[in-house]
Order: sequence, then structure tokens, then C-alpha cells
Amino acid sequence: MPNSIIHRDAFDFATSIADDPTHRLLRIIELLDQARSGDDAPWALSMAMASIERNAFADETPAIGAEQKVQLMEAVKAALVAAARWLPSAVSDELLAAGARGVLHQIAYWYLGRAKASDFPQDLLSASSAYARILRNHLHNLSLASEIDARSQRYGTAIEALAAFRSRSPLRAQASVSAKLN
Repeated sequence: MPNSIIHRDAFDFATSIADDPTHRLLRIIELLDQARSGDDAPWALSMAMASIERNAFADETPAIGAEQKVQLMEAVKAALVAAARWLPSAVSDELLAAGARGVLHQIAYWYLGRAKASDFPQDLLSASSAYARILRNHLHNLSLASEIDARSQRYGTAIEALAAFRSRSPLRAQASVSAKLN
């Protein structure tokens, strides 16, 4: 089950603008590979997309090279092809394609860097980034739902006992809680 503390650390690690750019790019690719392999895929893909967006638009982040751009785009495409197999029907093929275009545009923008950022059509970038964000939000929601399911499986007995506690007299409810937790 995902751990929000570990997730926050992974997000900070992948998006930090203070670390080595090559190391940061490798961490994003690791997240994309994790998503492609199906290991906590919604979370990993969401974090990779957030990292790409943050790095593409941060003034302090240096531009990536042509080889890095290609490597990152290929990793994104592979992760999104894999995602098409496990995404629920609530995420349409059209949204997946629009979100994919959005994140690929963000990578292209990151490649251009601040010096050439004005060469990128801003209306296109805004619209495609919005679609990438919509897809990322769906992925994040899937990750949260997975965490909730895992928690409810772990604590289901305790939750059921607490519900019984509210509906019974205090003495009988306390005995019921004790019996279910043991």
C-alpha cells in the first residue's frame, strides 16, 4: 500500500530544483518505468507527470538536452501505453491521448528552456497542460482510492466494531469491540 510520507519524499526528490538535473531526470524515468511495470502505477505515473510539469516550468531548472528529451518522451509513451490497459473506463481514450500530448508538450517546453520558451505557442501549451493535469488528477484519485481500499482492508474489523459501538449500549459495545479486535 502506498505510504504518503514515502510518496511525499519521492515527489520532493523527483521535483527538487536544487539537485543535479541528470539525477532528477533519472528519478522521473524510474517513476515512469514503475508505472509501466504496474507497481503502484497510478501513483508513480501521477508523480512523474507532476515532476515533469514542475521542472518544465521552474525558472531555476535548466533545459534538458535532445537525447534526454527523446529518452523522457519514450518513457512517457511506454508508461501511458501500459496505463491504457489498467485505467478505468472513466478515463476515456480521448482524455488519455490529450493528456499524453500535454505531457509531451511540457517535455518539449522543458527542452527549449527559458531562452527559447517564447518560441512555444502559449495557447497550445496552456491547453495541453490543462489536459495533462486532468489526466494526472484522475491518476491521483485512483491512487487515493487504492490507499483507502488498503486501509479499509487492514482496519475493516476495527471500523465495523466502532460502528457497532455507536449503535449499542456502552457495555455491550465495549465487549463487542474487544472481541472483534482480539
